[in-house]
Amino acid sequence: MVRCIFVSLAPLLVLLASGCVTFLPTIHYRLTIVLDTPEGRGIGSGVMELKSHINPEFPGPEAGGFRSMAHGEAVPVQLGNGNYVFVVQKWRDDQNDALAMLRASFADSLTPVSQNSYGDERLGAMKRQIRELASTRGSRPIPYEYYPIIAFFHDISNPETIVAADGGRVEEIIPDSRLVSMSVEVTQDSVTRRIKDILPWLESYKKGYFDPIGRLDAGRTLPAERRLSNDHFSTI
Repeated sequence: MVRCIFVSLAPLLVLLASGCVTFLPTIHYRLTIVLDTPEGRGIGSGVMELKSHINPEFPGPEAGGFRSMAHGEAVPVQLGNGNYVFVVQKWRDDQNDALAMLRASFADSLTPVSQNSYGDERLGAMKRQIRELASTRGSRPIPYEYYPIIAFFHDISNPETIVAADGGRVEEIIPDSRLVSMSVEVTQDSVTRRIKDILPWLESYKKGYFDPIGRLDAGRTLPAERRLSNDHFSTI
């Protein structure tokens, strides 16, 4: 879908800016995680959305290009003792994101994008992949290197008690536990909204990173799991 935006400076009727933004299909995807813990098996599932568009090169080339952004909430997994583990919207490798996870998981259904492509050729290939993603069916296992981070609060009422680890190493934050599976599927279901009932303090927390040590890391030298904040738990 293409929407053209025109802004005029009345009453002089001077055309100030003109551009056409190409909006691509919104993708709703369900993330499902299965854990084995000392209290038994825990299963969590939640739906997020990915919005993508292509900007025009206005007012200059740097403004143009492909953009994508995921919206939604962390996926809670309730444990047998009533506490929760959360699959958050952050990856250990800061180069990864929701789109990278989806492209890797559904690689068997997508037309590859050449690493040597650029400009209009690359934009066209990305548009094609987004449309292919939107029409995929069935669940896929998420490749290990694209697992999101898993977080746990020792005291769920206190955000500063957070501990987190790469999604494949849940035993680092909950001893004697293991990840059984993590999968994703494209769905027509609505985005899940329940995290603020579980973490009622989330919207009012204004200190930045939950981890007090992470807040001192101005140079971003600490691993990604020490740099979790509100937006990694909810962007809606």
